[in-house]
Amino acid sequence: MPDGPSLLTRIVASIRALLPSDWFGRAGQRFRDATQAVSDFAEEHHLRPKDIAEEGIELGRRKLEGLANQEYATALKDFADAEQKTIETEFQRRSLESKVRREEAQAQKEEVEVRLAELKVIEAEVQLRQKLTEAGVILYRDSAGNLTALSLPPSCDLVRPAERRLIEARQDAGALDDPHQPSSSAED
Repeated sequence: MPDGPSLLTRIVASIRALLPSDWFGRAGQRFRDATQAVSDFAEEHHLRPKDIAEEGIELGRRKLEGLANQEYATALKDFADAEQKTIETEFQRRSLESKVRREEAQAQKEEVEVRLAELKVIEAEVQLRQKLTEAGVILYRDSAGNLTALSLPPSCDLVRPAERRLIEARQDAGALDDPHQPSSSAED
């Protein structure tokens, strides 16, 4: 407690007036002076008990509205965050589907390129065999990998087997281009 008596201490200590002589004596006078000082202050600042009660109610109402707005803002933020996550998840799902389709298309393209390369190799083989037939020679590779040109027997046809291979390869490549076309093995 402070060294000297304070106004609040005097008010608390002076309220014990039980008899009429207490109310009209020195303690009563102090109590009346203190309440008058409080009243004067309230009057100067336009504070009346009715106003204070209304302001208390208004402040309480504002406090409740503020808390309600804060809770609403939090709920709205949580909803927005959840919605954003849903949107991101859907975007990733669609991106993944698009990526899978692109990779499938790329794989098909590469497969077609491989088939076309095989066709070119077979066509080159057919041309080589035609030239060898026209020249009347056949190539022979020995165990060491050396090639030897031998004369072609008259009953030997080098081109026909290569042409059959070329036709089959083109049919397979055509089946790749049109997936709804039945394969050559289904026709047999």
